[in-house]
Amino acid sequence: MATFNVEEAARQGRSDAIPSTWTKFPASRSAIQTNIIIYIVGAVLLFGLALYVLITGSLPGGTRGDDGFAPFELVALIAFGCLFLSIGLRLIPPLFKSGQYFFLITGDGFVYATDRKLMGLPLAEISTAYRQAGLLGGKMVVRQRAGGSLNIPLGHFYTTKAVREMEETLNASVKALGTGKSRKRA
Repeated sequence: MATFNVEEAARQGRSDAIPSTWTKFPASRSAIQTNIIIYIVGAVLLFGLALYVLITGSLPGGTRGDDGFAPFELVALIAFGCLFLSIGLRLIPPLFKSGQYFFLITGDGFVYATDRKLMGLPLAEISTAYRQAGLLGGKMVVRQRAGGSLNIPLGHFYTTKAVREMEETLNASVKALGTGKSRKRA
């Protein structure tokens, strides 16, 4: 078996023609657009609530400080509004360069490419992969035979169905490698 080269696999994955035995999951533009909308609307709502706290002194049903003002609520709303806004704005470049974002499973390993950042492992080093909910979107956890794990944040770029298919395909590839059977993918 040849050694798995993450950079070479990503280079081939960026081309239009990949071997028929490879499976490529391109980033979902609709998932990215949906996440942009959700985070930006969330930021606007949080900033609106912060403005409400600034004008009225507290959230509806909230408590006020001794001076009639709730500074903790204001700071928390502004901080979370900034967090949501920054996440939403950071998703705009991937929307325009969605072809540079993909999850590729080859006969020897897998690569997750996000523009110029690459993550990947040879299939021989993987014991299992599973989906996990994350704070800011779902992720794939790839357990290594050596005991470590690779956490891959996928929630902003893929639908839940696509992440499930990635997990199933990756686990089937690892299992097929372990049994020595070849597999055929659509």
